[in-house]
Formats: sequence, structure tokens, C-alpha cells
Amino acid sequence: MLDTNHPQPPKPRSHWGTVAVIAIGAVLVIVWVSYLRPHMQLDEALHQAGVGQPLSMLELQPLTGTTEGVSLESLHGKVALINYWGPWCGFCVEEFPHLVELWDKNRGNPEFAFVSVSSAGRGEENVPELKDQTENFFKSRQASFPTYVDPDGGNRQILASLTDMNGFGYPTTVLLDRHGIIRALWIGYEPGYSNQMEQLVSKLLSEGEGKKGEGEEGKKTMNDER
Repeated sequence: MLDTNHPQPPKPRSHWGTVAVIAIGAVLVIVWVSYLRPHMQLDEALHQAGVGQPLSMLELQPLTGTTEGVSLESLHGKVALINYWGPWCGFCVEEFPHLVELWDKNRGNPEFAFVSVSSAGRGEENVPELKDQTENFFKSRQASFPTYVDPDGGNRQILASLTDMNGFGYPTTVLLDRHGIIRALWIGYEPGYSNQMEQLVSKLLSEGEGKKGEGEEGKKTMNDER
């Protein structure tokens, strides 16, 4: 007779269910990181407040590496990426090498302008002090592109008003098309932003001048498309 009171050994538990759950979780993470999150970030950059509107003012003074300032007139006909940053800003420092790569890739193209605007994070800048800080930062990272300054904060105020910013965040990067229209806006920094910038810069550059020479009629067509 069987001793029914004797405890039976536990049946071995299958680990396949646990393995399946882990595998599904890993796939979901990969899909999120590789596709969903970057897609959401790009959609956000393309639909920020102010995108599709013309930048109404840009008057920047030279800070390092150049003696010439930047204005909307000087950028007309170019695809321009304007980056507001500061040597004190941790996210700016993290983003910096990616922007160096983007600039290095496109610096030979006369139809592209990378405008680096250094700031101490306050309205009115102490320009000599900011210049020293920026030069030291560039030397430590062996970077060489020109930088500019918004001395009284006027350009940042205009941009903040146009894009409904609550204050002004660093870094902030604006992509302008050849007619000074804001085509994308990134506020802050996350991994993947620089890839989006490169993608959109390449897209606008590949479109060519197209409407150059069409004058106001060409601008009207672009505005109508919006």
C-alpha cells in the first residue's frame, strides 16, 4: 500500500514562463528605445509652439573665433542651427560633443550655418567674463567653431515669447530654414536629439535652394503650405 501520509516531492517548476516574460520585456524595451521614444521626441521637436513661424529677430555679437556678428539677413538662404548653451550647464556639456560632430560634418557646406550662442544663464551678460569661460571650455575640448553672445538677452526674450517658454531653458536649439522659418525646436537635452538635428538639417539641405530667386512669391508659397 502507498503511504498517503508521506509527503510527495514537489514537481519541478518550468522556467519557460519566466524566460518568456523576460524576453517579451526585453523586446518592448528595444522597441521603445529604438523606435517609439525617438519618434515621440522628433514629433515633439516638430510641433513645439513657434514651429512654422518666422523668427522675428536675431542680432548676435561675436564672442570667440570671429569678428563678425550674426543676423537674420546674414543667414538668409542658409539652413541654420542655433544653439543656446552655457559652459556651466551640465546638459549643454553632455550635448556639446554631438554638436561638434554635426558641425564638423557640415562645415564645408556654404548653405549651412551653425550658430553657437554662449550664455552665463542670465539676462545681461558679462561679456569679457563669458568670453574667458567659453575660450577655456573650448580649449579643454579642442573645439574651434565661432561662438556668439546675446548681450542684453533680447534675442532670448523674443524666442521665449514666440515659443511660449516659461523662462528660458538651456540648452535650447532652433532649426531655421532658408527663409528664417522655425522648422524644429529642442528645449533641454536627451540622447537622440543630435541625431534628430542631423536628420532634419540633412533633409533641409537636400531640398536645395529650390525657391531661391523666386523672391517674395517663393516665401508666400511656403507660408501658404503652413
